[in-house]
Amino acid sequence: MKKQIAVLCAVLLCLLTAFVPGAAAAAPALTTTEAYCIMDADTGLVLEQQNMDEELHPASITKVMTLGLACEKAQGKWDNVKLTVSHEDVYSLAGTDSSHIALQEGEEVPLTDALYATMMASANDGANLLAEYFGGGSIEGGVADEDHYTSCYDMAQILRWALTQPGFETLFTRNEMYTMGPTNVQPVTRYFHQQDKMRVGSSRYYIPAILGSKIGYTNIARYSYVCLAEQNGVRLICVTMQSQIKTDKYNDVRTLLDDAFARYTG
Repeated sequence: MKKQIAVLCAVLLCLLTAFVPGAAAAAPALTTTEAYCIMDADTGLVLEQQNMDEELHPASITKVMTLGLACEKAQGKWDNVKLTVSHEDVYSLAGTDSSHIALQEGEEVPLTDALYATMMASANDGANLLAEYFGGGSIEGGVADEDHYTSCYDMAQILRWALTQPGFETLFTRNEMYTMGPTNVQPVTRYFHQQDKMRVGSSRYYIPAILGSKIGYTNIARYSYVCLAEQNGVRLICVTMQSQIKTDKYNDVRTLLDDAFARYTG
């Protein structure tokens, strides 16, 4: 009996060592990407990681949090909700070289348009508008963190939480072009396209398993990436941060997903 218990304990120890956070010794070692985290989207179990707790600048993948909070507030009731663009939404971006969709002060923007502009066009003026929406009328109310940093592990947890909010997964996984109609001050139709080449079927970097993603880049953060991928019923969250060049990001994400899907069956 004692021998059977000892064998059982040894087996359990092996299983725990294989799948607890930080214990994935055989995980791919990346040299051109500083940190990554592969997490089971359903359970939150960390499958593979490298420097996943290191504090790094996230660039625009931080918009996953912005979008998640907006979806949480809306509770799926997007229709007939209009947001009015404030002076700060527009002019706080002056001189920052931020991505935007040229919103104008006083412009009335449907909530749905603001969500897709922030998600697909990575519009910082759209993100400001959403921060006011869930922040009680001010950007400061929606953004409480003065130090803009996070970690791969935290970003994976943020996406996992956001996926539980009404409408977020539909928003996050949209691949079709989105059309934003004219507004009260803007007669021109705006079009938002998928910017992640790993989700474009005609791209050499296309990865069919990736359902949804958010990309980010600044000179300091370099290239950051967060995605939801699914294969054979297994749903994974993959986060990479501080990839030095674009092709590093593409190649490393492919390496990570291929390895994780080959190892993990649920």
